[in-house]
Amino acid sequence: MGSLFDFDAVRHRFAVMGNPVSHSLSPRIHQAFARQSNIQIEYTAIQVDPGGFTQAVGNFFSQGGKGLNITVPFKHEAVKVANCLTDRASQAGAVNTLIWKSDQHIIGDNTDGQGLVVDIQKNIGVSIDSKRILIIGAGGAVHGIFFPLVEQHPAHIHVANRTVSRAESLVQKFSGKLLDTTTSFSSLENIPCTDPFDIIINGTSSSLQHKSLALPAQIIKPDVSLCYDLMYASQPTDFLLWAAENHCGMARDGLGMLVEQAAESFYQWLGIRPKTGPILADLERTLHAANDQ
Repeated sequence: MGSLFDFDAVRHRFAVMGNPVSHSLSPRIHQAFARQSNIQIEYTAIQVDPGGFTQAVGNFFSQGGKGLNITVPFKHEAVKVANCLTDRASQAGAVNTLIWKSDQHIIGDNTDGQGLVVDIQKNIGVSIDSKRILIIGAGGAVHGIFFPLVEQHPAHIHVANRTVSRAESLVQKFSGKLLDTTTSFSSLENIPCTDPFDIIINGTSSSLQHKSLALPAQIIKPDVSLCYDLMYASQPTDFLLWAAENHCGMARDGLGMLVEQAAESFYQWLGIRPKTGPILADLERTLHAANDQ
């Protein structure tokens, strides 16, 4: 325990805000980053009641907080709390990271898309360049990952959603920023099957609800396609089970994305780029152990 007069024992205060938030792995991840970097931080999980988000953020920063991660259901509300937004937060229309610069200057960032791209390309080893990508869903999570994927120059992105108008709206939102990527959209029932996809991303909440999606097996390239669920759990999600049953090349959940987006937040706050491999491996061991019990 630090001395009574050791006021600098904790130099940086951070937290994750959401509702619910008690299940969050963010405190564990960021404490691991801090130990690796030989710095002391305090990182807590703060559950915020509906209607109390703006005040909670103000209280946190007025009490010396340096940075916040924001999770559901406050990512859109966090846009209004920030004094300015990074380009990727503006593109996403949502904020998952708040960076304190001064009493009057809070930067809003979104590191979700960066986390996904790094996990796919560095950790899994699949290049996005020139690939055909299918994104299932058109909600807030997909808005956060769409443009970071476009920046990696895939050949084509198809968005399929239960409500087709939302898929169309998402594609149109980014229509002027597509670089060399072509796009299309459909309902879930009308996903084109003539040319299967290299990467299939489940961006819906179906895995949280333990619901299966009625997807045609023909969208998978046998032994090639990467099927990626933005959600993670101790057991394979229904989407990943479907992918394995239909002989995908690889099936991965969003745990790596969680760690990589956290690493990007840590870097934005402290200017330190942590090594994510050891932390990701430790979390995977923990989840597998829970699954075996």
